[in-house]
Amino acid sequence: ANQRNKDAIQRLVKLPGNNVCADCRKPGPEWAALPWGIFLCVECCGSHRFIGTSFSKTKSIHLDNWTDDEVELMMHKGNIKANETLEENYHAAFKRPKSEKDVRVLRDQFVISKYQKKEFCAGAENPPYMSGFKSGPLFKKGKEKTEWKLRHFELSEQENFLRYFDKEQDTEPLGVLNLTDLNAVLVDDVVGHPHGMMLMCYEPKEDCVRNYYVYAEKGHDIVEWFLAIRHSRANLRGLYQANLNEQQLSLNMSRDFVKAGTLWKTGPDVKKKAMRKRWFLLDQKTLFYYKQPLDPYPIKKKAIKLGSVSEGYGVEEGTGGMKCSQNYPLTLRTPSRTYYLAAENDEEQRSWVEAFQRILRMPPGEDDITKPIGPKLPMKSTTLPAQSSASTAPRSRRQWTLFGLGKKKSSHF
Repeated sequence: ANQRNKDAIQRLVKLPGNNVCADCRKPGPEWAALPWGIFLCVECCGSHRFIGTSFSKTKSIHLDNWTDDEVELMMHKGNIKANETLEENYHAAFKRPKSEKDVRVLRDQFVISKYQKKEFCAGAENPPYMSGFKSGPLFKKGKEKTEWKLRHFELSEQENFLRYFDKEQDTEPLGVLNLTDLNAVLVDDVVGHPHGMMLMCYEPKEDCVRNYYVYAEKGHDIVEWFLAIRHSRANLRGLYQANLNEQQLSLNMSRDFVKAGTLWKTGPDVKKKAMRKRWFLLDQKTLFYYKQPLDPYPIKKKAIKLGSVSEGYGVEEGTGGMKCSQNYPLTLRTPSRTYYLAAENDEEQRSWVEAFQRILRMPPGEDDITKPIGPKLPMKSTTLPAQSSASTAPRSRRQWTLFGLGKKKSSHF
């Protein structure tokens, strides 16, 4: 009977819908969760274990024994039927974890929202991160110094900004970021904290893109900040009305980097200049490199703009016969300059070459994501509305006019 039940589970997992993870859609699930009657990948299975057996009991489809009742439950449910209820009101503001690269905290909070809070079921109220306003503390890395300090952050979709203060009671912000220009990425290894986030935003004063690094003490806090930014950007850019599929909509709310990591780099002449270790970030067709991963600005506050193969761009392993001081070299060619780089190992070398090839194969003018929709919105010059709720509106004792980054004009009342 046990082998018969195992064989039945093996047949069920091959059915359409069951042959991908019920949560992240990764092909080839090897786990199942009861009482939901769904099949999962190993990463999402770990998040189901995180929320506890009182909500989700996981079983291996290969190694565990299955009872007749458990097999019958899996037969009557399955991924498609379960998600018709559990994701009937799913909204793309909550980024669906899609690969092993997604940080664990996002996957854990997705599972909690879907199964414990029933946030995506029909009739569920909109979560707080969809209110258009959020405030609270986050630890932020200093611009020049290495220490992390607790700052008070506020997001306002109505005013199109994310700003932060030294202390909650302060009236002048230390910095203001335009939401429509802002890209948020959940990170853990770079920040060195499991609840970290990187904010990338164009800074007009420096005429350069700047990176901000923050983290929260609790996992649900950083994910809610991330989702609040995504949802507000979607509203500001008119994405919900743009007839995009789930993947296109999600990529336009926030975009993951194509690749990030350490490479050695030299100048145009590898014979005369030693290679130096740098941290590289490939963001669609723009390549940034920094002295250290947590630096706010790229070196010389510049970036390498990439194009397509038809425009004279290319990449290859090796240095074309030129002597290199590091193992695992690769050459990135642009119409104006050739960049000689080196990876830490052969796996990273292949990974970087494949990442560059993916970008360079795109036709001129195209990206992985849909082009921006709607007009670019400035930060509004406005008086903030009076307080209506401590959790949903700015405090009424603040009032100032915003004309972009670096200007702090305020009136106190």
